[in-house]
Amino acid sequence: MKRRKVYFPSLLLLSAALMLFLLPILAVLFFSIVKMQDGKLLVSVEEYRIMLQDEWLMRHFANSGIISIGTMMVQLPLSLCLALFLSRGRGKARVIVIGLLILMLLMPFQTYMLPLFQLYKWLGLYDTHVGLILYGGLSSLGALLLTFFIRSIPEEQWEAASMETSSILRITWKVILPQIIPALVILLLLSFAEAWNLVEPAIILLDHDELRPVSVSLNDFHEVSWAGAALYAMPVIVLYIGMLLIVRGRKGDGWAIDIFD
Repeated sequence: MKRRKVYFPSLLLLSAALMLFLLPILAVLFFSIVKMQDGKLLVSVEEYRIMLQDEWLMRHFANSGIISIGTMMVQLPLSLCLALFLSRGRGKARVIVIGLLILMLLMPFQTYMLPLFQLYKWLGLYDTHVGLILYGGLSSLGALLLTFFIRSIPEEQWEAASMETSSILRITWKVILPQIIPALVILLLLSFAEAWNLVEPAIILLDHDELRPVSVSLNDFHEVSWAGAALYAMPVIVLYIGMLLIVRGRKGDGWAIDIFD
C-alpha cells in the first residue's frame, strides 16, 4: 500500500506530461485527415494526395533525407574514433580537447555564423548539401556521448582484450561496440533528428530554394499544411520505433539495452 501511494502521484504527473507531449502530434494527425464541410466532419486523405503528387514539395523532403542520412554517415564513425581517443587518452591534451568539444556544443550558432559563412564561401561548400552534411557531421555531441559510455567499460576488460590481440580494430569490434549499442542508437536518433530539423544553418548556408530541406520550407505548404506537418514528423517517429524494436529484438544476444528497459 505504501509503494502504491508513492508511485500514484508520479504516475499522474508522468501521464499529464505525456499527454501534453502527444496532444500536438495527435492534433496534427487528426486535422490532416478530418475536414469540416457543410457543418459535417469528413475523413479525407486529399491533402496527402496533393502533397505526394507535388514534385516541388517532394524535392524538399528528398533534400532533408540526403542531408540527414549523410550527417549520420559522417558523425557516427567520426564520433566513435574520437571517443576512443578521448576515453583512453591521458594527459592535458585529452582534457583540453574535451573542454573544446563542450564549448563547441554550448556555443550558439549565431556567434560563429559569419565566419562559417565566409569559410564555406572560400572552400566552395556554400550552397551545397555537402556543406550542411559536414556541419552536422562534425558536431561534438556524438564524441562526448560515446566518450562517457566507453569510459564506463571496466579497465579489466581492456586488459583482457589486449592480452588476446593488439589490434585496436578487433578490440573495438569484439569488446567495445557490443557494450555501447544503446549509445550508438541514441546518437543515430539524435544525429538524424538534428539534421532533419535544421533551420538557421540551412537558411544561411543554402542559397537556392531547390536545395533547401523541408524544415525551411514547411511554412510554404499552405493548402496541405496539416498533411505536411504530419509527414514531416513521420521519419523521426518511424526511425525511433524501428530502432527500439531492433534493439529489444536483440536482447537475447547480450546487447546492453538497460537504458531502454
